[in-house]
Amino acid sequence: MSLVWACGGDDGSATTGEVGSEATTSAASDTIDTTITTAATNSTGTDTDQGSSSSADGTSTAGDTSTAGDTSTGASDTSGVEASSTTMAGPDCGNGLVERDEACDGEDLADVTCATGGFGDGTVGCTKTCTIDYSACCGDGTLGGEEVCDGADFGGLTCADQGRFDGGSLSCSATCDAIGTEACTLCGDGMIAGEEDCEGDDLQGNDCTTIPGGFLGGTLSCGPGCGFDTSACLACGNNVVDAGEDCDGAAFDGATCIDLGFTGGVIACTEACGFDDEGCTNLDSHTVEFCRLQYPTEVTEAADTEVTVYGRLYIGGLTDVSGVNDPAPAVIGQVGYGPDASDPALDGGWVWTAGVPNDGYSPGSPDYEMNNDEYMATMTVPAPGSYDFAYRFTGNDGATWVYCDGDNAGSSNGYAAVDAGQMTSE
Repeated sequence: MSLVWACGGDDGSATTGEVGSEATTSAASDTIDTTITTAATNSTGTDTDQGSSSSADGTSTAGDTSTAGDTSTGASDTSGVEASSTTMAGPDCGNGLVERDEACDGEDLADVTCATGGFGDGTVGCTKTCTIDYSACCGDGTLGGEEVCDGADFGGLTCADQGRFDGGSLSCSATCDAIGTEACTLCGDGMIAGEEDCEGDDLQGNDCTTIPGGFLGGTLSCGPGCGFDTSACLACGNNVVDAGEDCDGAAFDGATCIDLGFTGGVIACTEACGFDDEGCTNLDSHTVEFCRLQYPTEVTEAADTEVTVYGRLYIGGLTDVSGVNDPAPAVIGQVGYGPDASDPALDGGWVWTAGVPNDGYSPGSPDYEMNNDEYMATMTVPAPGSYDFAYRFTGNDGATWVYCDGDNAGSSNGYAAVDAGQMTSE
């Protein structure tokens, strides 16, 4: 009688029993028999012992096979063993075969080519994730494979790398195997090509008025890089006095009404960049021989406070006639303030306020000076900080100015910032 091992009960113990008889212990539920048996037959045709086989739960069974082909197996209890599958649930990317949703797998490209992908010459490849790689196809815009260019991708090359060119643009052949230089340029070769605007005297029929920039006229030329040279073009409205312009906006290159033959006044500029003399005058012109910041010479006030400041001037034959103020149309006085230690004649940051003759000036006025006239102006204290302030006078309606500090000598010894009025805004 042969013995077999059978799976035990819930505790996993093994029991023995006779072949053909009920096993000592069995499970209550049916299971799938996954036992695999391999038989061996000797050359004499006699019965041989059956090779051991393994069941799904790891136990061994024994059996024998006759030479006549009659095979008998021992009984086996497989209770408690579950069935398992050996088939994968998804595509096996990397096995060299296109399966299910794979576009390719290794060398298997499923007959996909650059052409079927909508590209030109080249060779497709397969990525590690089994998708088609078109990077070596001509027309994808990216340099790859044996391509020398692709669309606008030249691998960093420019016209300058192709020989004697100094500018322009490269082109790529339809098959991505040749770089074209037909749009490359060489300034000075006498031929206008690529991005060149001109060559020598050849301006392609352009002048200052036909090119961008809003130029009104002037002379257009060709620059050393074969681009337009507009330095001699007239651009009225750019606040720069260009060639052929009298003025431009607020720029006059120092010109005044006096240069136009007037005695004073304020010059202006037309929209066509010519002089506008409507503000110029032919008033009697006077020469300011002396002026001084009279009072006060120091101001310490809160911002926005209004302070009245006085200044005096001397003009021979005018201010020394009556002993009181003798105003004239061309004579103007102003008080102004600006950055500390700056020169009002040079610094455009000064702020000026017009003054008027002081009607109360007379022999009874403090520090009265018979030969001088006195002006007064109301100055508004600016934002907190330290400033200089001073007076200035003109005898020709603003064409020229004389600047006056608070030194007793006034303008007689020139203007000095150290002698200017000192203002502290709190």
